[in-house]
Amino acid sequence: RIVDWIALSFKRDEGIDLWKDTQALQRLFEAAEKAKMELSSLTQANISLPFITSTADGPKHIETTLTRAEFEELCSDLFDRLKIPVENSLKEAEILYKDLDEVILVGGSTRESDFVRDNKFLGSFRLNGTGKKQEITVTVANTLPIAEVERMANEAEKYAEEDKEKRDAIDTKNQAKFCCLPDGEAVPAVGR
Repeated sequence: RIVDWIALSFKRDEGIDLWKDTQALQRLFEAAEKAKMELSSLTQANISLPFITSTADGPKHIETTLTRAEFEELCSDLFDRLKIPVENSLKEAEILYKDLDEVILVGGSTRESDFVRDNKFLGSFRLNGTGKKQEITVTVANTLPIAEVERMANEAEKYAEEDKEKRDAIDTKNQAKFCCLPDGEAVPAVGR
């Protein structure tokens, strides 16, 4: 979805169809994957593709920002398709929506760390069961010594406030960007 969004924006702005340029398309896919991973933990991703192509007028570049809200809108039909399977799972597990505090999606464009660049694989879990009987199996990775795990946990605590401030600043910027006028139209961007 992100590749389509970037390519359509570029075609609209520059009149160039990047879908016909295999080299540019590969760079779009790489940038889209990076943005998707960043949006798992941040509320915006900067997409920078200098020299994506060139014309007789010179080189063309892509410099844009994709917010999590925009990404979620791009994928809204996919989220809608999840509604029935989720409802069926809750019914089978005999759980009501009101009994859920949080839903964690694993895989795809989601991750569990605040900042993806710092993620290290520490283990995995598997949830089994239906109805009221459920079991969680946790498998610890043997890839890191315990001293390294403790060091990483201490660093996470040490930088937690700084990470929170960064996330809050981005959230505030995104909230301002998506303020709506009374008739439901988005506030136009200024200075873009």
